[in-house]
Amino acid sequence: MLKFQTNLSKTKLLTYEQNPFFLAIITYLANHRDSLITLRDIKREFPELVAVETFIEPLIESGLIERHQGTYRLGIAYYSTKDIEQQVIQVEQVFEEYNELINNWLNHLSIDIPVSQQHSAILESVFMTFLQVQQSSFYEDNLIIDRWRLYPIKRQCLEEELFNWIFYTPYYQEASNQYNLYDYFKFLTLNDTEFPNSLLDTYRKIGDVNPHFFFHHVERKLKRILKGRTKTSSQRDVLMETLIDFDYLSLSDGHYQPQFLFIEDTAKFVLPTEVKNALDDVIMPQMIDEKAFIISSCLLDWLIQRSWLISPVTSLPILVKA
Repeated sequence: MLKFQTNLSKTKLLTYEQNPFFLAIITYLANHRDSLITLRDIKREFPELVAVETFIEPLIESGLIERHQGTYRLGIAYYSTKDIEQQVIQVEQVFEEYNELINNWLNHLSIDIPVSQQHSAILESVFMTFLQVQQSSFYEDNLIIDRWRLYPIKRQCLEEELFNWIFYTPYYQEASNQYNLYDYFKFLTLNDTEFPNSLLDTYRKIGDVNPHFFFHHVERKLKRILKGRTKTSSQRDVLMETLIDFDYLSLSDGHYQPQFLFIEDTAKFVLPTEVKNALDDVIMPQMIDEKAFIISSCLLDWLIQRSWLISPVTSLPILVKA
């Protein structure tokens, strides 16, 4: 599994994300890590790909592929099934050891948080605790990864003036109707004329609106809503309607109701110190850069097995006070 991490500023890589040759070439190099792969080998493997050199150059510049003396290899970390299985066992042992402390923390965390948002709150807690810069990596396919690839665990963030808009989605999005506002602005960034069907109504409504204008407008209204001033305006507001269309707001009797999770005080979201320290101690050196991803995935597994969570699905956004 390619755990591909990018952001809206890296337009070229976002374009590659839509191209099937991108994943195919990365997977090919991952599966031939012990071989000296030449450009001729890549051309032979992908005869349908025109201008191979031009195609892979941005992947080299971004570090996804390394080129050395005419040979090519995977430029990102590779994690084997053995690594993953060993790490999962160690992390789950920590969960078992601190079971009562974790349960108390979760019960406190979940107060006033809708069930549909609890897994997102848990994921954000792990991210806040370890403050990891997420990066791309490659995991050998196995039963564990088959589960994790479908968890909404990929963190996408839009850092705006008043709030950070955080979305958790699967690394491999299979449901065509699960796009979010981050995805909408991603397609705008790409100047993609073929919007997914589920985003067409949004495009017809707000078109290629400038993201900064969009968020400047809606954030000020959301700030008032969060203070209890929820009454709608008599004038139509298509930007606020967009938030309703995405189910981030609901409308009842002329009043807005937030459906997103708002985090003003981040203190209670951080994992207990004893648990954090114990997890830090068991993360293997070769997995240190994947700490947040590994712990988040293991924690979801652990909570689902104990019926604390149902299997999580793509969720509404989290707004964190900037």
